[in-house]
Amino acid sequence: MKKTKKPFTPFELFGVDVHKGWWPIIKPICDRIQQLNAEGADIKIIQIKEKFGDLCFYVQNAPEEIHNMIAEAQKRCARTCEDCGQPAQQVVGNNRWIYTLCADCLRNGELFCRIAVLPSDTAAGRNFQKNFH
Repeated sequence: MKKTKKPFTPFELFGVDVHKGWWPIIKPICDRIQQLNAEGADIKIIQIKEKFGDLCFYVQNAPEEIHNMIAEAQKRCARTCEDCGQPAQQVVGNNRWIYTLCADCLRNGELFCRIAVLPSDTAAGRNFQKNFH
């Protein structure tokens, strides 16, 4: 039997755990990390998720450039609809969860389940990236 490496970070287990509305904000950071790693850096993505209506993006061995990109993305996500990417504000749902939603998505209330975008080295991640563009 072939032994496979066990995933050991939330990113390896769950991928990018945010709604599709934030993906265009997060993708440039992931692309830049991939580019820097191809040039010899050893940046590791630990976790990308939404928590309390905010973006949480954890990395190891990242230069200041990446930390600055993450800080800017966190500001943008705090005012961008998680579901559709339009301008938004944070609201508290009936379940007491905090969401960042535009008025239309708040009214519709249909898209409250997370989509998990897996890393691009998985079939599901490649599929998402192929269909995203």
